[in-house]
Amino acid sequence: MRSLFDNLMWRPGGRYEPNAPAPLIADFFDAAWYRAENPEVAASGLDPWTHYLDVGARAGLAPGPRLEAPGDATFLAFPRDRVRDRRAFLRQRAGRAAKALEIGPAFNPLLPKAEGNNVYTVDNADRDELRRRYGGFREIDVDRIEQVDFIWKDADILSAVPRAHWGSFDVVLMCDVLEHIPNPIRLLQSLQKLLKPGGCISLAVPDKRQCFDCLRPLTTTAGWLEALQRGDVRHTARTLFDYKTLAVARRGRVTWVERRLEARDATFVGAAPQHAYADYFESPSEDYVDAHAWVFTPSSFTLIINECHALGLISIVPERVSLRRGGEFLAHLRLAYRRPINHHERLQLLLAGAREQAEGFSVSLPAGGRLRSWFRNGLALLSR
Repeated sequence: MRSLFDNLMWRPGGRYEPNAPAPLIADFFDAAWYRAENPEVAASGLDPWTHYLDVGARAGLAPGPRLEAPGDATFLAFPRDRVRDRRAFLRQRAGRAAKALEIGPAFNPLLPKAEGNNVYTVDNADRDELRRRYGGFREIDVDRIEQVDFIWKDADILSAVPRAHWGSFDVVLMCDVLEHIPNPIRLLQSLQKLLKPGGCISLAVPDKRQCFDCLRPLTTTAGWLEALQRGDVRHTARTLFDYKTLAVARRGRVTWVERRLEARDATFVGAAPQHAYADYFESPSEDYVDAHAWVFTPSSFTLIINECHALGLISIVPERVSLRRGGEFLAHLRLAYRRPINHHERLQLLLAGAREQAEGFSVSLPAGGRLRSWFRNGLALLSR
């Protein structure tokens, strides 16, 4: 029996062969066999192919007798969890007995030391500096800022965490951190060395559909690969230009609870292109400038992590990825080794990411007679 791995673009040893044939799963799908093997198909009222795409693929069902089922232990984690309790989801792997590392807790720690948690913290300044930094904001309680164990600025995080702690953490927590990191693959490679075998990274990431990143294009794996190849420790001029010139607000707010951005409600909140060009291309500063370098929806993020794993760059795979929740999504990434993502799974995640991105905004076009009138006038001008 041939496996999914044997029939797709990946070859034994993890070698990627771009010119190898990549057959679609439809080539191996047997509707009669699938219906006979899975009685729930008839009960669902769906035709076998639709059932496989919507249900069977995620459940690890084999599409036909010529392909093995991927199996629950190795199948791709698609974004599907509806999370009600953000705090409980992120703290799921961080029980009192667990040793945790929280990156960037600042004034809002997920695992406060005051509650008796066995947690170490990493931030870009010590407690006194953080209190001075946030002391002018009335809505921030600076008394929640706790002692910082490791100070990390622009070097590898491994240089900030003593070697005695490497390989000892059960869980690493990051909220609204990963999108700011100039070189995400490098960070994840370092976090692997800090985790115990089977350890987990729990994180919250902004969903572009409900924040100022709404109109920016989705990040792809290539962006992460370029940052790794360059060895980035600061954001590029391109990143800063996009971040400043494409940021938008909805009725004056940079995050919103509404599920869709209407054109009439949107305004730019960053810099004009000519100013950003002058700041980041003509006269760039030597100082570190922060930015949202990477832009995600749940499916696009899941695809990037799986592709980086398939390329052998990281040993971390998505275990659970939530759907959109209040302008962000949540994820558990676990330290594990498994087969690469296949052709069909990549297509599913790409299509899901495109759909998610389109859900974030709407564009009002002239309707009916007005549109036809514009079209006729345009043709008349062209014919002169």
